[in-house]
Amino acid sequence: MSSTVSVGELSPGLSVVGSDGTKIGVINEVVENPNVSPQSPASMFMQIDHGGFLGIGDSHLCVPVAAIDAVHAGREVVLSCTADDARHKYQNRPS
Repeated sequence: MSSTVSVGELSPGLSVVGSDGTKIGVINEVVENPNVSPQSPASMFMQIDHGGFLGIGDSHLCVPVAAIDAVHAGREVVLSCTADDARHKYQNRPS
């Protein structure tokens, strides 16, 4: 992550894109992993909804906050990997 991200910047509904600019989905919620120390970069995750239509058939990704490269306030979150890499890497992660 290139800079420190405040969890307050990560509001539900905010778009998430890969480093290639391809939209992945939107933040559903930000959750804490109770199995990891709060000081660990892996302690906070974004649950991202992607796919589906009007909430039907959505899939979820659980992306660590540490994977964020940039936050464009009020617009979007940019990850440090491409959209395809994120879909493969973060599918089936604990939420």
